[in-house]
Order: sequence, then C-alpha cells, then structure tokens
Amino acid sequence: MEKKIIVILGGTSGVGKAIAQSFNKDEAHVIIVGRSEIKAQAIISQAQAHIDFVGGDLTDLQAQQDVVNQIGRYVDHVDVLIDTFGVFPNTPQVNIRQNLQVHAEVIQLLIPLLAKSKQARLALVTGHQLAIKLSPICERQDNTIARGIWEITHKTLLMTLLAAVLSSKNMMANSFYPGEVQSELMSWTKNLSNQTVSVGRFLALSDTLDDVTGKMFDQFGQEISLPQPYHASNSKAILAPYFRDSPTIFFD
Repeated sequence: MEKKIIVILGGTSGVGKAIAQSFNKDEAHVIIVGRSEIKAQAIISQAQAHIDFVGGDLTDLQAQQDVVNQIGRYVDHVDVLIDTFGVFPNTPQVNIRQNLQVHAEVIQLLIPLLAKSKQARLALVTGHQLAIKLSPICERQDNTIARGIWEITHKTLLMTLLAAVLSSKNMMANSFYPGEVQSELMSWTKNLSNQTVSVGRFLALSDTLDDVTGKMFDQFGQEISLPQPYHASNSKAILAPYFRDSPTIFFD
C-alpha cells in the first residue's frame, strides 16, 4: 500500500484524535490540525504513524491561510482530508460559522494541495443517519435540538455539493457518522469509553472507495441511502444564503 498523506481537521481530540491514532507508520503520514499543542504532543508520543501538528484557529480567515501554509511546508500534496472539526452549537451564529462556513472555507484553501494527489478524498463528520433520514431540512435554530438537526442536515448538504463540484478535479467527497466517541464536546461524551473510529480509517485507505463520492457511511463503514433532497442543486440553493459574507468557489 502506498503511504497516504492525511490531514485531520480537529485532530487533537475526540473523533479526530481517535482516527489519527488508527494509522501506522507504513500507511500514513498524518497532519493533525487543532488549537492545543499539549494535546497534540500527547497524541504524537503514543501514535504508530508519523504525525505532525499544525496549530491554528480555523474560525479566523487569516489563521486558516496560515494553517494551510504550514501544511504546505510539511508536504507537497494531500491525499486525504478528514474534517472532524466542530463545536457544540450554543447559538445559531456559532452554528453557522463554526459548523458550516469554516468547513467550506478551509476545504477551498486546501484544494491546490489536494489537486496534486492522484485521487484525493474528503471525509466530513456529519451526524447520526437517523437524524438525516427522519428530520426535514429546515432553518429553525430556536433550541438545542433544532440547532443539532440544522448542523447535521446542513453539513450533509455541504458534502453533496462538494462531491458534485470537486468530481471534475478527481476529488471524492463523502460523509460519515463516527459513532459515540469519548470527547470534550459535551458533558455526556466525556464519560464514554469508546476511543476508536474505524470508519475514518476505512474512508481514508480502502481501495473499494476509489471512485465513490457523495455518499454517507455509518460507524461500521456501511453506506447509508440519503433522502432525495440531498442532491447538488438543492444543496447549493439552501446553503448559498449562508455564504453571502463568506464567499467560496462552491457558490459561484
């Protein structure tokens, strides 16, 4: 197996940390992006793979560019981008900025490095498949549950749009539910015992996914059938208003 260069956004804790620790030195060179160098060094000291750390606040536009520049100093291309970054959506504004806009912005900045891969892969954490199957796509964010559903549905819309736009650049984009994983995201997740996310490794390395894009996978790596509204033109129409002040090529 050819060694892959893998970048993990939000890689210093929770889902990102679990995925970073799943690779070995013969299959991956991993770059984890996060805010805490202390957490990163703890991961690096225990990891089997070669891991580098890039620090930065992904919510800030200049910091985003600095992060991408730092990644470019470590590697000349990126084969796999795993996007696990996210925060608890305390307000609609935080949800829109940190759980939606930032992802499109950083992915856009990384396209030049991804384009140098033979076939790049993007994998975005969304949420539980039942929330996507059973919840309508709506703009309500008036309580915690509504904001959680908004985040899951809108990040899934982003994935389907990315899949359509990036396919011409030979880049595959999919999403996944990681399962319940120990993290600091919420009070109840701090007490979970599970620290593995096997689907992350699967999406990064499996030869069966070479031409697979626009799909969702559960924590076991099984493909989930997305409801009809999750197609590129609908995704673009719903998401475009959120990017009026955060322009990306995905809405040209």
